[in-house]
Amino acid sequence: KNLTVDYVDDVNGTTLQADHFAGNEGESANYNTTSTIQNYENRGYQLVNDPTKGQNLKYDGQTYTIHFTHTVVPVTPNQPQPDYNYGRENLLRKVTRTINYINADGKLVGNKTDAMNFVGTGYFDKVTHQLVSVNKDGKITGIGHLDWVPDKESLPAVTSPAIDGEHVALITPADQADGTNVKGVTFDYNSGDLMVDVYYVKDNMVAKNAQTVNIKQTVHFIDAAG
Repeated sequence: KNLTVDYVDDVNGTTLQADHFAGNEGESANYNTTSTIQNYENRGYQLVNDPTKGQNLKYDGQTYTIHFTHTVVPVTPNQPQPDYNYGRENLLRKVTRTINYINADGKLVGNKTDAMNFVGTGYFDKVTHQLVSVNKDGKITGIGHLDWVPDKESLPAVTSPAIDGEHVALITPADQADGTNVKGVTFDYNSGDLMVDVYYVKDNMVAKNAQTVNIKQTVHFIDAAG
């Protein structure tokens, strides 16, 4: 009589291994599934069902099918997978905005830096070593990706500080200006760091084409008789 034991991956429907034996009916095959199941579990598989229950099998003409799924674990900064490019440092992102304040003499007189921090999370397939999507029951439904969660919705607007005898004349990049102040901004995890420069000029100067020019004032005196 023949004896067949198939080991099947239920996620993709493939047969991982098929063991075939032949012998006298009713005699022991000196075989059980325990070591083979352990081998697949060490490779990231999770046992779904073993109809033999690990018992020694006999030559009985039967085919036994052992079912596996893939072990899926969360991947987070506290549960990284560093061997597969999902180390802690790969799951944390920081995007900064630095505002520089430059006085009328061209000197940096202060700056302000704030940041949005992002945490990446996902689900990791221990068989394929890839990210996967899962349903509410934890079953794999397809290819996955990291979800990046920010610690805040946006960075707030910043009022430009006062400098005696000077006023804000120019903010670059121009799209970061809200009048003489720096407007709020929203980043995503893939944004680059942002540098904003706030330029001041003397109160008797104005900015023109990124240069400063004197304000000229002409006063005409007219006598009372006209």
